[in-house]
Amino acid sequence: MIEYALKYPEKLYGALGQHLVLVGVTLVLSLLLAAVLAIGTLPSAFAGYENFTAQASYTPGQFTDVAESAWYAENVRTAYEYGLINGQSAITFAPDSQLTVAEAVKLAASLHSIYHTGSADFAPSTPWYQTYVDYALQNGILTAARSDYNSPASRAVFASVLAAAL
Repeated sequence: MIEYALKYPEKLYGALGQHLVLVGVTLVLSLLLAAVLAIGTLPSAFAGYENFTAQASYTPGQFTDVAESAWYAENVRTAYEYGLINGQSAITFAPDSQLTVAEAVKLAASLHSIYHTGSADFAPSTPWYQTYVDYALQNGILTAARSDYNSPASRAVFASVLAAAL
């Protein structure tokens, strides 16, 4: 029942349930990012975490769909500055859309790359996520190519991909 509720919240709870699941995934992502960034300030016994430093500058209002007063605005700013996210375009973040498998792979590849190299510099590719998929396959984040990169990422997929990156 729990798996069904997580996979099809709109069928059990309607639009509100679907929104609550999205908010839950966003909250988990925010907390995980905060934990990763907080660990980055610990002593050198945690080698690799010191690589998490600001790599870009975020201007308030840069994403027109992220209000400065939104509860997640600071997390968006931090994740952007650390090179973990780019938004769906130069001016949109799409905070109310579902995280796709491709976006989860991109986040995992970026986390892994920053941890190991200090940067998340990936070459542009077609489709946009292919460079991240290639990196994830080469570094054991993914064990096989997938066919559903544009599909919403379930919590299980997100947790699996992210755990493999760490």
